[in-house]
Amino acid sequence: MTWYSPLIPLLVGMALLAVSAFMSRPRLAIIGLLLALPGYVLMTPLGANLLVLTIEHRTKAAETAPVCDQVQAAVLLSGGLNRPAETTSDFGALSPETLARIFAWRNRDLTTDAPIRPLTIAGGGPFRIPEAEVIGSFLRLIDPDEPPLQLEIASANTWESAKAVRKLLPESTSRILLASSALHLPRASFAFEQAGFEVCPLALNRHYLAVTGWTTLLPQSSSLAKSESALHEILGELSYRINPPDTPVTVPHSREQGHDQESSKKSRRLVIQQLHSASFHLAGD
Repeated sequence: MTWYSPLIPLLVGMALLAVSAFMSRPRLAIIGLLLALPGYVLMTPLGANLLVLTIEHRTKAAETAPVCDQVQAAVLLSGGLNRPAETTSDFGALSPETLARIFAWRNRDLTTDAPIRPLTIAGGGPFRIPEAEVIGSFLRLIDPDEPPLQLEIASANTWESAKAVRKLLPESTSRILLASSALHLPRASFAFEQAGFEVCPLALNRHYLAVTGWTTLLPQSSSLAKSESALHEILGELSYRINPPDTPVTVPHSREQGHDQESSKKSRRLVIQQLHSASFHLAGD
């Protein structure tokens, strides 16, 4: 549980309500109710999706900006790993969020007449094998004809990604297509703008769901997770605006993934073996 989780005001509010009932303190009851009610609402599908919508709507409005007609490069942001990757072909480590972005990006390439290149994949992360290397290997697996990819592997967060990508790309590259989730893009766009880019945001996936019915007022663990993600974006962007990080980013030599047919064949064999093993275990259960 994070410090900004809706569970915290809910639990504190309920505690104050209990104390007020025991000690007959009406003021404590009011304070407790004011704390508990927002916490409860953000744990429901209705509250969580409304909060997410306020963030994702900003991305939809920005996607029609004039800069989107003149982009010079594309940047795909990682959505993280579930666990440390054992190798760059350990695709099981990719989080559902990252996989959603990868498949949406690939679908865009297949449905557009002019895929935007060069493509930089941004994401270092906390583990030994950088997130961008695993994503790059997966993109190469599903499309062996993918042009060489530039990998940003030095960053630990979105702000550092923006600074590192600025150092990797030529100074003449000022207009970029920034691809991420609609929930992440407002914060990411601000970070990349502060790094010196003009940003055309591309929402690869959205977390908002239109919900109806009385059950939308019942707390759910998935709604709690969604609200925590939304609050993370809101507070993260607010932090960037009020107190921009000044941590220096050391960028290693530009790393690219190009065509490697033998490596691609090995990766395909590995994926087939993993799928076969998973099927065997499921059959055994």
